[in-house]
Amino acid sequence: MRYFDYLDEARQSEIFFSTPKEFNKLAPREALSYSLGALLYIPAVRENMLGLLVEDKLKEVKAVVICLEDSAGNKGEEKAKDNLVTLLKKYDERLQNSDLKEEDLPLIFIRPKGYKHMTKLLPYIEKYLYILTGICIPKAKLEQLKKFIILNEQLKLKKINLYLMPIIETKDYVYFEKTNKALEKLALLIAKNKEQFLNIRMGMTDILGLYGLRRVKGFTIYDNLLFTSFAPKVTNIMNRKEIDIPVSGAVFEHFDFQDKVIRTTFIKEILLDKYNGIMGKTVIHPKQVNIVAALQVINYEDYIDAKAIMKNYDGIYGTIKSYSGDRMNEINPHLNWAKKIIFLADIYGVFNKGVDYNELLKGE
Repeated sequence: MRYFDYLDEARQSEIFFSTPKEFNKLAPREALSYSLGALLYIPAVRENMLGLLVEDKLKEVKAVVICLEDSAGNKGEEKAKDNLVTLLKKYDERLQNSDLKEEDLPLIFIRPKGYKHMTKLLPYIEKYLYILTGICIPKAKLEQLKKFIILNEQLKLKKINLYLMPIIETKDYVYFEKTNKALEKLALLIAKNKEQFLNIRMGMTDILGLYGLRRVKGFTIYDNLLFTSFAPKVTNIMNRKEIDIPVSGAVFEHFDFQDKVIRTTFIKEILLDKYNGIMGKTVIHPKQVNIVAALQVINYEDYIDAKAIMKNYDGIYGTIKSYSGDRMNEINPHLNWAKKIIFLADIYGVFNKGVDYNELLKGE
């Protein structure tokens, strides 16, 4: 599996200076944690979307979360479970018939209602857990996470390796008098069990809902004061070197990209995510997938500058001129940035000189 592998070789050579490298759910945890790009949210009650997934008709999609929580109504829990089992059975049949290789599977996560719901699902899906990459844990309070960690350890004894992705979206993490302590405890838990955690998701729909708010067309999430008081604390703690777990961007609920305001705002928000150290995004419509992925590709100048910084580390000069000649590269302060650019270039590729994300979005 590789980003933009649906493009033919000629088109790839027009766009990429360095094409993305292959990855799959068996990749090292650190690489996998930065490979999620656009994580497509699919309600488990939507058979049509699940059908498109298992039939490989969502070519751009590399990572999905199948939701059995908020997207299933009070009477939809059984249907959601049955649809999940059907999906996993179909994948299992394809894998057994050699129609599909395990390394070609998209990264598949499930989102149960919580720990009790997960234990109810296990008898139905345990046989197929090898197909999954991990579990998204909604409303991820500390006690809930500890139970999932123990469950994961038990599954490892059966040679099943699943990753955990907590979704922080409850009062504990938002109310100003609780936020710091809750995030510190979460960070400690992750640091002690780092091999089990892949990513942190911010559940901004739920967080805004606590205050009776929702997204407004034409405004990025960065225009919301709740987000700008909450998110910096999350990234401040989770992006520290000793934790270093990616934090993903907030869901953007608009997807009519014929509307220029919606399209421009979505792109602006993703660029702000990147600038603020937020990696990738949960998306709720296939139309959003390519835009998120295209904006993860490394531009040519950044790549050349990153390589120059790495090359000149421990050299004579502490500053060097950028490739374009219009900015300064400081070796020591920019070293960690350079390392991350080189790392992400392997996953998402590097644009040719003079090419940007618009080339990947032509016709959309």
